Amino acid sequence: MWLFYLFFPTITSQMLKSYLKLPTQGLVIASYGAGNLPSNRTDLLGVLRDAVEREVLVINVTQCARGAVSRSYECGEVLEEIGIISGGDMTAEAALTKLMYVLGLPGLNYTKRVEIMKTDLRGELTITGPKAIKL
Repeated sequence: MWLFYLFFPTITSQMLKSYLKLPTQGLVIASYGAGNLPSNRTDLLGVLRDAVEREVLVINVTQCARGAVSRSYECGEVLEEIGIISGGDMTAEAALTKLMYVLGLPGLNYTKRVEIMKTDLRGELTITGPKAIKL
């Protein structure tokens, strides 16, 4: 199971936990600006950390019409440190479609799935540097 989730200011950790219960295997987060969530919301960050530790693929994209997820801000860095996958400049639709594709590939471990999510497969993600992957 996969989900798309738009963050909003009044979200509670219980709401987020309910979305991440089994059988959820992946989540696309549409976060603020350059891929930020409030860094003082340790309750939300803890829920996301727990999900990543259970090997749920969590991809972070921006709610903005233009731009990309970045480590420029404190929380963008915190999200990456806990294992949230940066969606870069992928649209939410592209990230969700890619997530469904990756979860449907047979025989892949979590590390390989993360690697594929971070790789441009069909022009959905701008890569800043040489990186290629063979499926």
